[in-house]
Amino acid sequence: MKIKPQTLFIFLFSFSLAWFVLPQINGYLAARTNPDIIFPDNSRYTGGFKDGLLEGQGSLVFANGSHYTGSFVEGLYQGHGEMVYSTGERYVGEFDKGMEHGEGELTTTGNLHYTGQFTKGLVSGIGKLTFENGDVYEGEVINWRMDGSGKYTAVDGTAYEGFFVNDAFTGEGIVNRVKGDRYEGYFIDWLLEGEGRFEGGDGTRYTGYFKNNMYHGKGELISSNGDVYIGEFENSYKHGKGVLTFAKPEKGVKEQKGKWSYDRYKDPARKLRNKLKREIAEKSLYNQNEILASELSGVPAGIPGDIEMFFLGLGGDGSQQVFKRELAFVYDKVDDVFSVKNRSAMLLNTLYPDNLPLATGHAFQQALMRVAEKMNKNEDILFLYLTSHGTEKHSIYLNQPGISLENLSLSTIKKSLNNSGIKWKVIVVSACYSGGYIDALKDSNTLILTAAAKDRKSFGCSDSSDLTYFAKALFRDSLTDETTFEEAFLNAKALIKEWEVTEKIKESSNPKISMGASIRTYLSQFRQGLKLLKQKSAVMVENH
Repeated sequence: MKIKPQTLFIFLFSFSLAWFVLPQINGYLAARTNPDIIFPDNSRYTGGFKDGLLEGQGSLVFANGSHYTGSFVEGLYQGHGEMVYSTGERYVGEFDKGMEHGEGELTTTGNLHYTGQFTKGLVSGIGKLTFENGDVYEGEVINWRMDGSGKYTAVDGTAYEGFFVNDAFTGEGIVNRVKGDRYEGYFIDWLLEGEGRFEGGDGTRYTGYFKNNMYHGKGELISSNGDVYIGEFENSYKHGKGVLTFAKPEKGVKEQKGKWSYDRYKDPARKLRNKLKREIAEKSLYNQNEILASELSGVPAGIPGDIEMFFLGLGGDGSQQVFKRELAFVYDKVDDVFSVKNRSAMLLNTLYPDNLPLATGHAFQQALMRVAEKMNKNEDILFLYLTSHGTEKHSIYLNQPGISLENLSLSTIKKSLNNSGIKWKVIVVSACYSGGYIDALKDSNTLILTAAAKDRKSFGCSDSSDLTYFAKALFRDSLTDETTFEEAFLNAKALIKEWEVTEKIKESSNPKISMGASIRTYLSQFRQGLKLLKQKSAVMVENH
């Protein structure tokens, strides 16, 4: 993540020149009066001398190609001068008794650049180091090492300000990231340890103990949605005893107090809770046909001759509320950008089933068939959004607490889409291993976006998250009225990579995109028409 300068241990060549070569040169000068002198080893000197020693301004070119131009005093480099070494390194600055000492500037052959103080031939003092990759350090340096108070700024904009020990950010300090994240506390080898504070660019706030840059021990977490958890953490998960107070109570529940296991609440009334879940689940199953019919009854038929977008969303894992929040957020964003309005249907598994139909394999097939019946299949565009955990065998995990459900397999998704007869499709899969869906579903008329490669996990799906990394990056931070899907995807992929590096995730999710040649043009046509329609609507509103 960070490039640490290596200890070069350079006596900067001048030590040997000053104490070894120069005495021989000065001795040779004792018998010479010509200002342009070629020495027996083919070194060449042009300049002043006095009493047999190099003196005043002069230029000395050594046989190995190194050369010095500057001031001499009693045969030694003294005052301001420039030394270019045969290795390609270049020093410009002050010398004292034959060694680099005082203010100077050194550029190495590897493009490592230093400007600042030198001490007896060593890079030591207050200065500025610019590394090969563009990272910059300003502060105290001891023999090429960052050591003391300083500031290290990485090329991605991340800034580490505080104390450094032997090239490592260690001691009291502050880390600021480009997106607004801020860490403050005591660091060991670049990582926050012990008591500290985190402020996220999304509004998240944490105060408490850290270990390896993660919440660990006792602390207080204020999520971006306003939920407050006070208690114990392990590796940034709520783990141990704690109290979670909801900013917006869900179904009358204002807080969850007790024990937690890696973000999962261990309810003290578990048996009663499970009994209630089963009762709710049984009631939900009993009413499913009616609920599904009600959800689909409000979907209007497409208008012939107009390209319209229809939205079908599915949230698979009902044991975690993050998928419920994500589905609602994505629908709102798609409606805002593409004006799907009431041309939509959603299937959702959740701890507290409401008026939405459950996400089951059967419900998915029925919903897709009913939506297709409302669409002009050769004109309108289906926006299919699937969010849940994903399996390595490329199926969507379906889980409704209290009910045993089969996962939604890739073969079922493919068969259902083929049977629907819908020509134009945008398919977004926010799940682990979702890149494995591309080969089975791609064609010239289909755009597919996935949260991960076929052999990679995706991240951000804990209940402490408002949205998964993929949904947050793509829909919250990238997709707008002005961006194409491809532009939004590339920006989202870069954001996800940045977050994964920050969290020290070793194996990146590597999101994937497959854009059919025909749908690229068709989406552009659709958005042009949509833009004109929005402009007309704005004019009408203004006139009224």
